[in-house]
Amino acid sequence: MINIIKTKKTGILLAMFLNLGAASAVHSFPNSNNLNVTDAYLELEKSKYGNGLVPVGTIDVKHLEIIRLKPDVVNFSVTVNSEGLTLTEASEINDKKIKEFKDYLIKLGVSDKSLTTVRYENQEKIVYKKDTGIEQQYRARYSMAIEIEDDDSLLEIKEVLGQYNIYDLQIEPKTINSNSYYFTIYAIANSEKEADKKARDIYYAIVEKLNKLNLDTTSIEATDVSAYVPDELQEKHQMITHRLAISTDKIDEIGKIIGKAQELDIIVNNDTRYDVSTKAKQKAIEDVEPLLLQKLEDKATLFLSKKYVLGAPTRIDISDLVIIEALNNNNNYAAERSFVGEDKSVDISIQSEKKMQLIITGTFEMLKLKVNE
Repeated sequence: MINIIKTKKTGILLAMFLNLGAASAVHSFPNSNNLNVTDAYLELEKSKYGNGLVPVGTIDVKHLEIIRLKPDVVNFSVTVNSEGLTLTEASEINDKKIKEFKDYLIKLGVSDKSLTTVRYENQEKIVYKKDTGIEQQYRARYSMAIEIEDDDSLLEIKEVLGQYNIYDLQIEPKTINSNSYYFTIYAIANSEKEADKKARDIYYAIVEKLNKLNLDTTSIEATDVSAYVPDELQEKHQMITHRLAISTDKIDEIGKIIGKAQELDIIVNNDTRYDVSTKAKQKAIEDVEPLLLQKLEDKATLFLSKKYVLGAPTRIDISDLVIIEALNNNNNYAAERSFVGEDKSVDISIQSEKKMQLIITGTFEMLKLKVNE
């Protein structure tokens, strides 16, 4: 009684109806005593149902079904950073690492088509020249604000600041006739802590002298400490960042892949997510088809009154194959948080299943006993 009908989205030949509980609607149909059909049509229906039944309309049934799926694909990305005196040198180092990593993945059975470059960029980096014999230095910066009421006070304050080699006293540029001025305290040392202490000591010394003049209206706006390279010791390096996205069904090999990445000093980003392949989705639908067919037939029968008989299906569609339960919230490549550090650990936890929502619709013929004239 069941026709074989191809679904729109899955490409699977369904031999059944798939049940999904939602609304149903009965199409309008002519009165059975006044059927306006051709002899050829009646002969076709006789071959399907025999002489006693004739179709008098159709009934549509729509339902939603949730099926559970086991993830069979893992997606994540790695970042390869390289540095050289020239762009060519940095590129060669990067290409060598990428090639060795890709070759290893292919040996594990990962397809080259599953590897996609999603980011490739270069930038300039300022570093110390090699073999200078000079320790790395750090510079602390204190951004200061001060209120100055008149020109006499301005001169006195400039004199105090000049004792600490601070000559750049700027007025607030956005305000007309403003009394707000800004200056910056810098201090250089061989450690971040020492640089910050030197800058703070200068600040305290300035405050003390301004207090004696009754001119202390200073406030700290911001502070920071960063690596400092004098111009004569600077050397420009080129850096390349290459980000590679990986999608593979070799879930059992994920530990080996991450281990190889760490061996090559490649960053494994914290963006691991698991998915279900199209093949696995289609197989899951095929497995539940017999049960869903029976459910759909039962639902259609439920909506018919006793004077009608359910006929053959004329249409079955499956749509909206949507994964409704994500396994991992880190499901994009926006965040490059790496778990490759001192403990060499990466979060690759796997959730046992996903859920997929199906919207299934079917159209059945409605039959009625033929009235003999």
